[in-house]
Amino acid sequence: MRTAERKMELQIIAPAISLETRWTMAVNRVAKLTRSIMNRLAVNKLTEMTDQQLADIGLVRSDVTKALEIGLLDDPTLQLARAAKMRASSRFTRIRSR
Repeated sequence: MRTAERKMELQIIAPAISLETRWTMAVNRVAKLTRSIMNRLAVNKLTEMTDQQLADIGLVRSDVTKALEIGLLDDPTLQLARAAKMRASSRFTRIRSR
């Protein structure tokens, strides 16, 4: 058996990626970057809200600040959604225990 056949057998050689697949991957990355930037702009607008308005949507000011501290290319809304979900679950746990 030749070396090339052995490498294919062991899956050492990565399969060739088609041009269409590469193009799709590039478009997806650009779309993700655009979505992250748009979401970051939306989160920046949350800093203008009062503490009461933030509480109405299940957040506190520190949640917004922490979300804006993550990497520039990361989506801060994912962190805000997790924070709101954690706060809601702990709030309902306290209410049930009364």
